[in-house]
Amino acid sequence: RDTHILLLTKWYEEYFKEIEEEVSSALKENIMNINQEELNINGFNQIEKITKGFSIENLEPTEVVLAPTWHFRPLSLIDIFNHKIILTYPCLLSNNDEALLITKALAEEKRLKILSSMKTEPKTFTDLVKLMGMSKGNIHHHLLNLRSAGLLRVIPSREDYFLYQFRYSRMKDLSSLLLNFD
Repeated sequence: RDTHILLLTKWYEEYFKEIEEEVSSALKENIMNINQEELNINGFNQIEKITKGFSIENLEPTEVVLAPTWHFRPLSLIDIFNHKIILTYPCLLSNNDEALLITKALAEEKRLKILSSMKTEPKTFTDLVKLMGMSKGNIHHHLLNLRSAGLLRVIPSREDYFLYQFRYSRMKDLSSLLLNFD
């Protein structure tokens, strides 16, 4: 216990103290920006939008916890505990940063081929390794880039694997982001 306290104190003093105000205000702002009414009406679609791609309807959750995160930006993460799901989602990035994430993800031929393979049906990680003929590490790297850009719908299963599908809606987002690029 004392060791943990010492490490956390050191982490705070050496790192977090300098950014605490910025991070705290960003987290609060992100929570306030969630449209509760829309979330209540169209929950699963809103969750997918907020988390940049997690589609959890198939898990039939009884409780969903959405938590903004700063340090894992621009990635969303999921933890599943029976029918309770905890999703961390990235604090909003600037429009320019979002546009850059998407265009960088699309600027790689292998990632475009991965997206193309998902046009008609979702794929598992194993499907992609076989289909693309690439190493697991390379596929993981490309999926991470595509997920971070919000270009993939990630459909978790109860059997500890994900299905990945191209999120066409991000192309409309990109058009809007580019039109408003500073």
